[in-house]
Amino acid sequence: MNHKKRMMSRAPLLVQLLKVPVCLLLLASVYSVFAWQKAVAADERAGGYFPVTTRNCKLAARYSQEHNGVALLVMQGGSVVYEHYHNGHTAATPHILASGTKSFWGVVAVAAAEDGLLDLDEKVCQTIDEWRDDSLKSRITVRQLLNFTDGLEQAADLLDGPSVRDKFHLAISCPANREPGTFFEYGPAHLFVFGELLKRKLAARHEDPLSYLKRRIFFPIGLYVSNWTHDRAGNPSMPAGAMLTARQWSKFGQLINEGGSFNGKQIVSGELLRQCFVGSQANPNYGLTFWLTATDPFGLKPQTKSKFNAPSDTVMAAGAGKQRLFIIRSQDLVVVHQGYDGDFRNDEFLSLLFTGHMPPR
Repeated sequence: MNHKKRMMSRAPLLVQLLKVPVCLLLLASVYSVFAWQKAVAADERAGGYFPVTTRNCKLAARYSQEHNGVALLVMQGGSVVYEHYHNGHTAATPHILASGTKSFWGVVAVAAAEDGLLDLDEKVCQTIDEWRDDSLKSRITVRQLLNFTDGLEQAADLLDGPSVRDKFHLAISCPANREPGTFFEYGPAHLFVFGELLKRKLAARHEDPLSYLKRRIFFPIGLYVSNWTHDRAGNPSMPAGAMLTARQWSKFGQLINEGGSFNGKQIVSGELLRQCFVGSQANPNYGLTFWLTATDPFGLKPQTKSKFNAPSDTVMAAGAGKQRLFIIRSQDLVVVHQGYDGDFRNDEFLSLLFTGHMPPR
């Protein structure tokens, strides 16, 4: 009985002791929100320019490492200001870009327009004449191939796999089931069709899409491709075939950041390049093979006011496994992230990089 009384007398004390860690957690949470809001407000007072500090880069690198990332490279003002490799990766290790590959072709398209090979608003059937008698496919434009609003069935199971010998041929055979320009659908067929179109236009020059990309864009900026997958007919995988190191991918980002020039030399028209960053009516968040800031699927646009909002001119090349190439011209900034599938979030990563704090969930 005495033992029971002693336990009862201690109960209020135990309750009070248990409250201490709960209070500490609440205080930490409140402080975290306050610190994050203070950091964002400070950046806004600085005129919207987010200083990228070594401390913040280290925090972003640690976040990457803890979320199955392998590489982080940050360029500002045309120079590498931070570089870190983790989880067994090195600066010399090439990594698959997956759908990060797609964004090369938007730039190729505007280069081809500059070279007089095509017009973004020309009908695809002018080159792929098999489409001329199809009521829907005959009205598809090059621009609609590149902003993924052509209305074609995507046949992703076949085009993403190894079983099809000639993916260019399969893609141009895909039926259209929607009015061109009215519906956005992410998938591989668009760019395989663009590959066939470019292949036919380049035939007289004895080039193919990949050799044109290398000659016109990659070689002038010193970009070296480690590997590029092909189908059994020899066609390059247009949507997802490239393998690059972070340093090499950053060169492409810097080309975009400099408005089509590189180290003072104009590689592609800046005026035409801007076409890549104009969304469609069907999806304002996707340009010509680039994701734009407002896109929700990749976490750039905050769902609530408490989440970090990337600068309004952020554009992104993105692939499965959290491959990310962020270009933010207002910050003179290029950020490369490479990794494997995990719970990496763009808003958390960018908030750490810019403010040094995680956005409240």
